[in-house]
Amino acid sequence: RNQRQSKGCCWLMLVDKDSGRRMMKNLALLLLPIAVAGEDVFHPTRISYDVLMSDQAKVTLADALSQVGMISITDIPDLGKKEALETLLECLEDDASIAIERTFPDGTHRRTMVTEAIGNAPEPIQDLPNTSVCQSFDQKASHFRHVVAKLTSTFSSVLVSALDIQDKDLVVTSEDIPYNLAQLVEQGHHLEHFHAYSSLDDGDNTNSDNDRTIDWHMDQGLVLIFSPGNVNGEPTEGFYIQLKDGSSKMVQFEPKDDLVFMLGDGVNQYVNPVLKSAELRAPPHALRMPPSTHNRVWYGRMVLPPFDALYDDDTTFGDVRQHLIEAAYSSSTTAIGCSSPTLVARDLSECDTDTQAACWHACMNYTDYDASPEICAERNLEMFCANEEGGLWDGTHNKEFEIRCLDPGSVSNITNDDGHGHSHDSKPPTTAPVTSAAFRHCATTTFMALSASSILVAAMF
Repeated sequence: RNQRQSKGCCWLMLVDKDSGRRMMKNLALLLLPIAVAGEDVFHPTRISYDVLMSDQAKVTLADALSQVGMISITDIPDLGKKEALETLLECLEDDASIAIERTFPDGTHRRTMVTEAIGNAPEPIQDLPNTSVCQSFDQKASHFRHVVAKLTSTFSSVLVSALDIQDKDLVVTSEDIPYNLAQLVEQGHHLEHFHAYSSLDDGDNTNSDNDRTIDWHMDQGLVLIFSPGNVNGEPTEGFYIQLKDGSSKMVQFEPKDDLVFMLGDGVNQYVNPVLKSAELRAPPHALRMPPSTHNRVWYGRMVLPPFDALYDDDTTFGDVRQHLIEAAYSSSTTAIGCSSPTLVARDLSECDTDTQAACWHACMNYTDYDASPEICAERNLEMFCANEEGGLWDGTHNKEFEIRCLDPGSVSNITNDDGHGHSHDSKPPTTAPVTSAAFRHCATTTFMALSASSILVAAMF
């Protein structure tokens, strides 16, 4: 075993025990972080894609996910991340209307493109303008997303083998059709976000350490696959993680960190109960946008269970997402969808209900649509998030949905197929719903005490 210094951190480099030769292109590419007293940053465990299927990598993977809950994959061939994120910015500059915009209390502004996939089948990014820069983004993003989908499948296979749970069913449908971990990933609902963050004050952001852009939370899905936030192709600071000993440190990402896999609260719900060995860990994390005059770009893919998988005896995960829609719109808190009643589930959208309603993927201004609870009531109608035909928002990515004043008797559910022969109905809310395609989080009351306003608008970094 050899040690070397890297930016104040020691690394353990694996060496072939038999020959004593460094396997620089194989197992030596597994870098294990060693804690250093007084260190202010955390360096993630890294595994090269070249050795991801090896027995040693499986041991490293299981250890990192049980001790920390996060691992970085490096050396991914033909990833196309840089090209996709560069053209994302070009497309957003070309047509600002395609993005969902949000300004956080610390002054950080975020533009988001949203899409989804069922397992390894990414859906097209809808409503992109037919301009050269946006079509270029669409092409490059499609390549990048397909590579991420393939790696996600590989990751689940390696994890199943590492945990020795090939024969373990994690969830079942109401018809007792089981899903093991690999099937849950292959047939699950994958939510994808492309973010571009910027500072409204031209980089003069002087937040205190407690004034985070996004406060402490855990993701509600099984796993989040993300590219570390970067500016001009270089990873940025500002992403914080809480370690197992309770300490909080900023994660020091490097250019070689192609994609990061971070576990969500889902592992506590349907993975840890079947494990014989050490439990997996969902790490609390937060974001503080660093001062910059340039855009910070980020991509994330959250893996959620299939719509028809049962959350409990009578409730599917599709029902859970609908419940979160209603809870988020009413600004109430709920523990449904989280592993513990001490956790609170929140959606990403938190609109100013005095002037706005959340519908599809945006906070829609009442004045822009001539619709509000009061305006609709004056017409003896009710406000819904619906399309022109009166079909209620159904969880899909479709800009036809907006807030409207409608007769409750004229609205209808839309039956959707999840792509695997399982149908589910949208449920009629009393008012405009918040999108269920938002990334959701579980936060403890301890985290909420840190910054109640921030945790209520918890959104993926």
